[in-house]
Amino acid sequence: MNEFDGASPERLSPDRASRQDNRVYLSCVKRSVRLAAVLESPHLMAALVQDTCLRIAVGDWFGRLPSRRHPRARARWAAEGAFLRREEQRLTDVTDQVLAETPEARPEEY
Repeated sequence: MNEFDGASPERLSPDRASRQDNRVYLSCVKRSVRLAAVLESPHLMAALVQDTCLRIAVGDWFGRLPSRRHPRARARWAAEGAFLRREEQRLTDVTDQVLAETPEARPEEY
């Protein structure tokens, strides 16, 4: 009897052709790119990681909106939001440049 009960390692391994068609979404540029291109390009991988970290930071920041009764805390919160917007713009510029230099990524706009 097969130790895997019909689930051979060949069936469990990802199909190379389907992996070529998978895409990941970069919210900073509002485009999806081929997963294979991200795995092959250290610059695209870094952009994906930074984009993910930025999305998490924005979600965390938004969830910490202070009460109007605390104007200093609200001013610090607004300054942090301005910083996150600048970081998003910087990441957008860098990612646009990386995508322009990586034709195999073939981005698709949403």
